[in-house]
Amino acid sequence: MPRRVVVTIAVLLFGACWASGQDAVRLPELPLPQTAESVTNSESPSLAELARDNQSLRAELHALQATVDSLASQVATQPEQPASLPLVNPQGTESAWQKGDYRIVPYGIGWVNIAFDTARTQTGAYTIFAQSRDVEGEPDFSVNARSSRFGTHVTGPEIFGGETSGRVEFDFFGAAQVENKAGILLRHAFGEFVGENWRAVGGQTSDVIAPLIPNMQNYTPAWGAGNIGYRRAQSRFEWWQDYADAGRLSLQGSINQTIVTDFATDPLTGGEDAGWPTIMGRIAFRPEWSAHQCGFSDAGCRPRPGYLAPGTGLRPEIGFSGHIGREQVDFTTAPLADDEQFTSWSCNVDLYAPLTDNFGFQGEFFWGDVLGTFQGGIIQGIDPVTRRGISSIGGWGELWYEVTDRVHTHAGFGIDDPRNADLSPGRRSQNHFWFGNVVFDVTQLFTVGLEVSYWKTKFVGLADGEAVRIETVMKYRF
Repeated sequence: MPRRVVVTIAVLLFGACWASGQDAVRLPELPLPQTAESVTNSESPSLAELARDNQSLRAELHALQATVDSLASQVATQPEQPASLPLVNPQGTESAWQKGDYRIVPYGIGWVNIAFDTARTQTGAYTIFAQSRDVEGEPDFSVNARSSRFGTHVTGPEIFGGETSGRVEFDFFGAAQVENKAGILLRHAFGEFVGENWRAVGGQTSDVIAPLIPNMQNYTPAWGAGNIGYRRAQSRFEWWQDYADAGRLSLQGSINQTIVTDFATDPLTGGEDAGWPTIMGRIAFRPEWSAHQCGFSDAGCRPRPGYLAPGTGLRPEIGFSGHIGREQVDFTTAPLADDEQFTSWSCNVDLYAPLTDNFGFQGEFFWGDVLGTFQGGIIQGIDPVTRRGISSIGGWGELWYEVTDRVHTHAGFGIDDPRNADLSPGRRSQNHFWFGNVVFDVTQLFTVGLEVSYWKTKFVGLADGEAVRIETVMKYRF
């Protein structure tokens, strides 16, 4: 019976190891029990038989021990299967979800603005232009939270020699029945590959043309008032090259979905693409200045490897961009016209010029036709009465000054001036504004800003619209 006793003990210990998932338990070698009765019994096995039994039992115990060690090792190394993705913080600066080779970082802005307009503007929650005093002359007050946005940034494994990532972002300025029942507006949804000196992008994101953005507290950054460029679905490729003692040369090109927005709410007129994509391109140069030439810190003047977005860093940049596309319109009122085509194009210059570590200038100039979908021509592309593509010229400029690490100021202007001959009565013929603001970083994540802006919009056959907007904005980033 001793063999049965030992085997039973070994099986019980093996079951305990499997249930707990702890390190394997080392089984001791148990001696055979010896009693007086077994020694004196005439039927007791000989010493040779006991030795053989002991050797056989030891072999079985060693085999059981190996099995237990193997199972314990599998339990220890088996990956945990959580109900949701685990939250990790590898750098100690941001939280992210990790799923295999993919790292997902959520981010967003809780954004509320409180604004008073001395006269009504379009749209009230934010300002694009001032309404004619013949139409809307009374003041307006608004509190708005629809600017708040949420997004996720995903980084993944390297593919074809490029680092992979993607982003999805939306805010709440989609269609809504009333102000407190906001709809979702898709801002970005794209994936990208970034190599040593190239970048490929596919999806919806910002246009290649006119890439700079004024530092306004207004939700729309001077769209319809000198700043053109928006977001659309595209396939983009970028290439850059650093030249010693010269600087960086960048080339960008994209194939884009053609969008016609002029007649989106007009049931009698239909707009569509003309069977061709909209093509955009940009060439830019960042000169390489030495520290004593630019007066910046050494870090700001040294070349920075990898992708660098326009309008970032302490190195100046000048860019030239343009686009061309075809839009098609069906006019269903007299005189009838089917599939009438219009060419949309633009020529643009952008300049980003930090003059010291805490002071600088940036701005853009544009000229083109049929720019409504690009936020140009005061967001007017094709006039439904004259049936002409609207030509427009304009731009914007801004000075910024970092008072301290936590206090920032910005001041600037913008103008969008469509050609009057292309416009029918009631259309907007010129729009310009001035703005100044102060932004205080309460913490690294929470900021409060105060902005005052003056807007004046001219109309064909109507009185001008003028408004002063006073706006307080609070943003909490995460």
